Amino acid sequence: MKAEAMNLLQWQKRFGTGEACAEALKQQRWANGFQCPQCGHDHGHWIAGRKVYQCGRCHRQTPVTAGTLFHSSNVALVQWFLAIYLMVCDKGWLSALRLSRQVDRP
Repeated sequence: MKAEAMNLLQWQKRFGTGEACAEALKQQRWANGFQCPQCGHDHGHWIAGRKVYQCGRCHRQTPVTAGTLFHSSNVALVQWFLAIYLMVCDKGWLSALRLSRQVDRP
């Protein structure tokens, strides 16, 4: 997969909110439509308040972050996306301390 080049302002317009990050993750995970990881059913509905898909057959709720490095993380998706952006864009060495300061994590 080839990512499009973007500067920080473009990144912020596209991924500057948790909702935008969740939507991007949702589109990446289920580009061909939702498929339940439990029963394989291909129909479900999005519950926006909980950021989960609910399967139409077995009613299992699957968070958009399930099965990803973001699952069960206390770090917001915006901070994860920013950290990934900064690591990819940095041509030199980006220390963990510098990265944590950049994404506002103590």
